[in-house]
Amino acid sequence: MPQVSVIIATLAEASRKNSLKYAINSIRNSSVLPIKIIVVVNGNRFDPEIFHWLKAEPDVLFNYIKEPSLPLALLRGRQLVETEFFSFLDDDDEYLPGATDYRLSFLQANPEVDLVACNGYINRGEGNMLLYDSLADISTDPLYALFNKNWLASCGGLFRAHSIKCDYFHSGMAYLEWTWLAFRIASAGHRIQGLDDPTFTI
Repeated sequence: MPQVSVIIATLAEASRKNSLKYAINSIRNSSVLPIKIIVVVNGNRFDPEIFHWLKAEPDVLFNYIKEPSLPLALLRGRQLVETEFFSFLDDDDEYLPGATDYRLSFLQANPEVDLVACNGYINRGEGNMLLYDSLADISTDPLYALFNKNWLASCGGLFRAHSIKCDYFHSGMAYLEWTWLAFRIASAGHRIQGLDDPTFTI
């Protein structure tokens, strides 16, 4: 049985066909173990071909909501998690090979940690650049560190499901949703660890 679920919230528009397929394949390549891929299509702008392709993929748990809302799609994805750990990936980003195994190994070796926040690359057409100078310093006081930078990238975290429950995703925030999520988790006193090794590309 998979230990990790990865949630993708997407409009499934025709313009995202290639990037969405690439994102899903990057999830598969991020672990030697099976991963439960949860894709929540939201809104009515989806491409029918992508819609049916997603439904036919054997390792994809497909779900659809009529309202075009990223926060609601993220919440629905979290509600569908039945694994011990979960993470997220945007439909135009990618995990690096071995990324999920790296994060999972850390959380399994550190049962007191509820969330690991990893570094990654950002690429705007001029090559890969590290997203953060360092994340290793956030664990001492993650709430204080949040006032200097949002250390939780959308595809940068692996969450322990029994600690980071669905309630954290009832935000309704249409913007800065990852900063708000990081604030809520840190404010609740959860143990958070930052890791500088890159595990994704935006």
